[in-house]
Amino acid sequence: MLDKAKLRDGLRLILSISRHGNQYMQFQKPWVLVKGSCEDKIKAGTIIGLSCNLVCLIAIMLQPYMPQTVNIIGKQLNVDISTFLLNNFVSIFLQPGHKIGKPAPLFDKIDASVVNQLKSRFAGKQNSPEKETLLVPGLDLTQISSIEQMEEAISKQGDLVKSLKQGKAEKSEWEPYVKGLLEMKKSLEQMKIASNPISIDDLEKEISKQGDIVRKLKEAKVEKSELQPEINLLIQLKSKLSLVKGLPADNGPKKKQKQNKK
Repeated sequence: MLDKAKLRDGLRLILSISRHGNQYMQFQKPWVLVKGSCEDKIKAGTIIGLSCNLVCLIAIMLQPYMPQTVNIIGKQLNVDISTFLLNNFVSIFLQPGHKIGKPAPLFDKIDASVVNQLKSRFAGKQNSPEKETLLVPGLDLTQISSIEQMEEAISKQGDLVKSLKQGKAEKSEWEPYVKGLLEMKKSLEQMKIASNPISIDDLEKEISKQGDIVRKLKEAKVEKSELQPEINLLIQLKSKLSLVKGLPADNGPKKKQKQNKK
């Protein structure tokens, strides 16, 4: 499994063996048999011996995954796990008469207080605060009443953002101005729509018509240089429709994220 980088499959197989071993112990109940007749005591010894060999087998298989834990198991079994090799035959790792070491829990119980400490330490930022919006000093959007004034304000805001980025300012410094710039551009689009009102029905007809154009071009398998401008126009029309309806702008289809193969 490790050679083929199938780590989870390997662990799943090991846990399956462990589960069967646990079921075997629970079903046979050697702790009850050891209190019975001589025959029962012999049977109990056989069950415990087989179970110890299963533990040794599991430790051998776990060695690449959990070497430190395997070392602890080896001390409890009183053997050096690294000396064993797996083969295609049934093997007895612990011979009759072998004395094991002192058994003890492999893992400590984690208290609730420790869990809370770990959560607070590694939880990270769950809720990021809303980004601040900043404008060019002295700029007051409430005083803007025309498209020309808004375009001039956008130009100034854009110049400021450009100068901050060119000056290699920190992202936290220029990002609030970018947010302000985007909001101003959205306001400009709304002002243009208000100055040249168009009905939703007319927009939907234009979108349908443009969609047919894009569809036919795709079916004709035209060059991308010819197709892309028509797609951009369709996206613009959809964004305008969203603004008229008071919805978030439609910026076209989102790119699908590639899923990492496990």
